[in-house]
Amino acid sequence: MLLHAEDCFANGLEAEKSGDLVRAMHIYEQAIAIYPNNAASYVNLGALHSRAGNFGRAAEIFKRACEADPSYALAFFNYGTVLDDLGRIDEAAIAYRQAVALSPSYADPLFNLALICQRKEQYREALSCWRSFLALEKTGEWAEKAREHVQKILSRYSLRIVSRTPLPKRNTSAKAALCLVK
Repeated sequence: MLLHAEDCFANGLEAEKSGDLVRAMHIYEQAIAIYPNNAASYVNLGALHSRAGNFGRAAEIFKRACEADPSYALAFFNYGTVLDDLGRIDEAAIAYRQAVALSPSYADPLFNLALICQRKEQYREALSCWRSFLALEKTGEWAEKAREHVQKILSRYSLRIVSRTPLPKRNTSAKAALCLVK
């Protein structure tokens, strides 16, 4: 039975490559019916629905992919992306964080999570995500976009040291933290 599901999956990929997306959807649905824990079939089916603009249906399918294989980072990334498209950014952030937790070297969810944090004015977390993204993706178009976002945050807010303990004498050191200040 598993072999047949793998055959269906391979046929779905072929239908996608040939541009027959309706047939590909049908084949992925067959693969899921045969083997309901095949997260890759859910992911590909969800991606097709997303491409067709059926974001609600895609979200349902990606959620099932995450349930079928809770260790599949791509499923959580795609789920986050479609939730973001639906304007459900808090849920999208959770999905992106899960994708990063499952695969720390997966740069795409870091990029999208940084964008969400920036939109929500969570600049410290946004900068952390951008830094992690740039550690993974040092060059290229997306790295340049990430650097632009970092510069945008830093130009809007200045970093300063904020003392947590009083400085009674000039030579006394204090515990300090970096804070973003308008």
